[in-house]
Amino acid sequence: SRWGGRQYDRSKPIQWGVKVWMVSDAKTAYNYYFDVYCGKDPDFEHLDNIGVATGVIIKLTQNLHGKGHVVITDRYYTSPQLLEFLRKVDMAGCGTVQKNRKHFPKELIKKKSECKQPGSMEWLQCSTTGIVATRWTDKSPIYFLSNAHPPEKHGCLVERKDKKGNKYKVLATPSVVEYNTYMGGVDHNDKMCRIDRARKSYKWYTRIDRKCVMWALYNSYVLYKERLPNQDYREYQLNL
Repeated sequence: SRWGGRQYDRSKPIQWGVKVWMVSDAKTAYNYYFDVYCGKDPDFEHLDNIGVATGVIIKLTQNLHGKGHVVITDRYYTSPQLLEFLRKVDMAGCGTVQKNRKHFPKELIKKKSECKQPGSMEWLQCSTTGIVATRWTDKSPIYFLSNAHPPEKHGCLVERKDKKGNKYKVLATPSVVEYNTYMGGVDHNDKMCRIDRARKSYKWYTRIDRKCVMWALYNSYVLYKERLPNQDYREYQLNL
């Protein structure tokens, strides 16, 4: 029968689908843990002031607590509340953040017309938690939160392109550099594990089943590539 857990997101190429939360290795895109969204999670009903986004990160990283990893998140997940939780379990976090997020310092928020110089920045650091809030200007102001990096560091640069495709360097903070370097783990995994859209089915669970097969296939390839670094993924798929 039809499944009521389908989600709609107008910003995606495919608007209707099954939502899956996932944490991946930032370098290899290895799928460490995933969770299919099925509605309100009963695991967090007893916790006060825990939003959906924070609860997702807590659940996905539960086996990594105490190991000192840095979690890179986009603005949907990042919040001072999340970074506070990660600090308590010996982890750290870094990511873009929505400027209207609760407890984000209002002093940093500026209009786009006031931030025209690429590379200009301003930051504030909490004296008790060590969380650094940053406003950094690219084409428009972007806001960051981090408890894993110092506010400033000499020589931090990120690469950008102009309209003609020419590359140039822009001054940045350590949190901006870290985010730009390691932000693409989940996106890369999704690209490597995409399934054929032409194969349709009336049974909604068959698509999840095929996706799980692709995740397992790519994870095995990541481990196999440690022994044979030059192995091509397409060739590996065909041989398997």
